[in-house]
Parts: sequence; C-alpha cells; structure tokens
Amino acid sequence: MNDLLTQRIMRNLENLDDERGYRILDFIEFLNSKYADRSNPSGLFAKITDTVEDTMRAGKLPLQAISGTMGLMDSAGKVDRKSTRLNSSHTDISRMPSSA
Repeated sequence: MNDLLTQRIMRNLENLDDERGYRILDFIEFLNSKYADRSNPSGLFAKITDTVEDTMRAGKLPLQAISGTMGLMDSAGKVDRKSTRLNSSHTDISRMPSSA
C-alpha cells in the first residue's frame, strides 16, 4: 500500500473510539484472510500479542483493560526490538587471560 493511502486511512482511524477500531480490525483481518497474497511478516512476539488480544476480546473484557494491556505489550515489543538491534551490533571480544 502506498504512503498516501496509508496516511489517509490513519487520519480516518484516529477519530474512532476503541470499539469501532476493533470492529475495523476484525474486518481487516477478514479481508486479509480472503484476499491477502502473502502472510504478514510477524515475529513470535507479534503472534503472542495477537493471541493475548484475541483471548481478552473473546473473554469480553472491558475495552480499557484490553487497550491498557496492548499498550504495555506494544511498549515491551519496542524494548525487545531495540535490545535485539543493540545486541546484534555488538561483537564478541575474546579476552586474553590475565596471566598471559
């Protein structure tokens, strides 16, 4: 999807409450299951987050609880991505024994 289309969609979504947002998410997931050419690239953490959210919604938990939990998981995902990026930039340094 091109950037202009993404921005237009995001502008329209920003004004919606969580309940309508989740209805739209359901519809997008339905459309993806029917028409997507490729699967969404998502890591293990994204799959866990989706499963937690789906379970909470199926349990009919209040939207505020779901939103709060998803906010925390999103923050954790950002930290996880940042730490992965930082760890991959470090190289192992072998130390010579101090007695050498």
